[in-house]
Amino acid sequence: MIDWHSLTNFAATPIEELEDEMKGWMSGSDMRMQAAEEAVRGRLMTLRQKTADSLVGREQLVDCVIASLVSGVPMVVLGPPGTGKSLCIRVLSELCHGGKSNDSSRRISKSYFEYLLTKHTQPEELFGPPDLQKLRAGLFQRRTDGMLPESEFAFLDEVFRGGGHILNTLLSIINERRFHDGAALRRLPLLGVVAASNSVPSDPDVAAFFDRFPIRLWVSSVLEESAQRPGDDFESALGDLLTKSSSHEKTRIIGGNSTRTHVACTNDFRAGAGILAASEFGHRELNERSEEFADAARRVRRLLDLSDRGLTSVWRFGAALDWLAGRSVTGSNGADGCTGHLDALEYAARSSQLADRSRQAINAVRNGQGVTSAH
Repeated sequence: MIDWHSLTNFAATPIEELEDEMKGWMSGSDMRMQAAEEAVRGRLMTLRQKTADSLVGREQLVDCVIASLVSGVPMVVLGPPGTGKSLCIRVLSELCHGGKSNDSSRRISKSYFEYLLTKHTQPEELFGPPDLQKLRAGLFQRRTDGMLPESEFAFLDEVFRGGGHILNTLLSIINERRFHDGAALRRLPLLGVVAASNSVPSDPDVAAFFDRFPIRLWVSSVLEESAQRPGDDFESALGDLLTKSSSHEKTRIIGGNSTRTHVACTNDFRAGAGILAASEFGHRELNERSEEFADAARRVRRLLDLSDRGLTSVWRFGAALDWLAGRSVTGSNGADGCTGHLDALEYAARSSQLADRSRQAINAVRNGQGVTSAH
């Protein structure tokens, strides 16, 4: 019997045991999911609050990262350097207890993996060096201990600077959670990948890789945002920034993540994904929620240029946003005040300018206006 309420016990539950439990949820008849849901969502909301409290003005980013890891939909954070992109992911990872696997083919040696890519980054830096002992025996395999294939979630900074030899391997990892290790095809324990970049790639070959991140969140300087708000609370924002920057520096000096208390675990993300999969949102015929989504997608289709895969990913991400906020994953904006499916579409734009334009069209759906198209 899985102990859903004890963080220590739940974190120690092997992911294979958790997966066996979740299989019963898919029939829709397992009442144990309700007990799991309350405990899991509670911990993830605590994680959300603790992470957001450690930052300044990054609540939306924290929400999106957690929804990305629950839904399994890759996301990229875009914006200038020094805007807290990597800090947010790092703090979240430090508050999260790692998981355990009994399957040697998807061994977990590190819950969080972070790397800054350049055009000179080699596969060994992400996936591990060749195992020389096996190589002498004529078998090519990598030593993946502590590397991306044995991590549960990853943050890849400046991901679009990686060469084709890196990005091609990342494609199967991101899309299928599988890794070709020589002749062996390994199933990975990876929950999700969050990427970051200062800009959208202009290279057509890399642009195809960019499309594999259907959720794109644009961030700017907290101080710049504060100066643009009515009342201009620049001084207050700067004070918060200095205070929390000092706190992070103290944490770094005295021991990094060893000073943070775990408030959630990676199994919470796995269980959240199982709850979403078992919910009705993915199995019902057209209802008011999906009609709203179709209306909004129709309005912004030329701006977003999303593939079929991209639209289904955005839909799933929206369900995660609603579930995490305690709203129904089958409800609609018009009837139930559920907005995740519409919010998610706003994150699919390829530039901040297109995001602003698509938001206007999506807001028309929120307000119940008739169908039009955005050009």
